[in-house]
Amino acid sequence: AGEGDVNYNDMLDLLCGNDQVKKGSSPFYEQPDSETRGKVLKWIQSWREMLVESYKEGRPSLMLTKAEGSSLTSYERMRLANPKYVLREWMLVEAYTKASPSSIQSPMLPFVVQSSEADESMVHELFELIQNPYDEGTEEQDEKYYRRAPDEALKAGGTAFMS
Repeated sequence: AGEGDVNYNDMLDLLCGNDQVKKGSSPFYEQPDSETRGKVLKWIQSWREMLVESYKEGRPSLMLTKAEGSSLTSYERMRLANPKYVLREWMLVEAYTKASPSSIQSPMLPFVVQSSEADESMVHELFELIQNPYDEGTEEQDEKYYRRAPDEALKAGGTAFMS
């Protein structure tokens, strides 16, 4: 397909995710209005045009290759340069609270600590996750950590915002 055949609306729909299919998959906490969609579509088109330009003869993007000499696709380059998993404050708050429940109890937490026993399993899960942040991860890791902050975390000071 030629450059003019690119459907940027479909690309934006893909980027927006679908909370009905997978909760937390949309990066937006509220669906963007038509003005915001228009701005994002314009940015996507501009980014795509710059990407196409960067692959022209003699440009730096064309020079990035695999070990066997074939060029990397833009998808491969982005995947290798941008980690899929990035630790977020809401993840860490839950992990260290579960690991030290007796010293950290607050009604402001975005979750309830079910036990007074220390549970370091989430600390270990997160440590394992960040060992290979560019990998696709397991289905469980994807469901738990490849998402925006849970809505409950948005109400907890120091978790999703500074209070």
